[in-house]
Amino acid sequence: MSFVNRLIDDVPNEKHAKHAAHILFIIITSTIFIVEFLIMMLLSVPEMIFPLKTVFLDSTIITIITSPLIYFFFVKPLVINISKRAISQKNMKSVNNRLNLESQRLFKVLDGLPASVHLLDANHKVRFANKYFKENFGEINEQPCYKLLHGSDTACDVCSTFEVFHKNNPHDREIKRTNGKIYSTYNYPFVDIDGSKLVLQLGIDITDRKKAEQELFQRERELSLIINSTSDTIYMLDTDECITA
Repeated sequence: MSFVNRLIDDVPNEKHAKHAAHILFIIITSTIFIVEFLIMMLLSVPEMIFPLKTVFLDSTIITIITSPLIYFFFVKPLVINISKRAISQKNMKSVNNRLNLESQRLFKVLDGLPASVHLLDANHKVRFANKYFKENFGEINEQPCYKLLHGSDTACDVCSTFEVFHKNNPHDREIKRTNGKIYSTYNYPFVDIDGSKLVLQLGIDITDRKKAEQELFQRERELSLIINSTSDTIYMLDTDECITA
């Protein structure tokens, strides 16, 4: 079967494979004829027991008898096998094309997000990163996450992201990255097409929100200090002129 597999695998398409199978049939039958002819000739020497015409006729008859057996028990199954493989390969190619198209659409959507998206494996390697990630943290180039996101040459002592690998549950936190921005990160378990376990991390820039919260907190603190330091009466009224504070 290894020879048959090589015959099928070495030809470029179904048409050429069937053509090669029929050529193989012709070669086998021709070989049978030649071998039979030579055997009969050797048996005839030196007395010439069989005339040349008889030798030729006998070889032809043997070839005609064996040809259907060779075709139906070897060549025909080979052609059927080739056809099945060709159909299977065609279907596989169609499925792969659809998967590639869907992958391209997904990557296009991820690249359009105003947020960081990347896939992380158990060895700290970033397997995929969207456009936002690359623009803010650089090309991944098989670099580990701690180098890209934290500017460190060693892995973090405690990595909450890796809890997803152990607990297989989503996890979220806020963290400051090397670009000076604060991100709200969401980590989800993810299984790659090859079955390997990954972590999908979504990072949303909340720097402006945190800055606004800090400014609001500072103003409230300053206002509180002013109110507490004055000797005048200060109170707040609602629209019905009722004191609220």
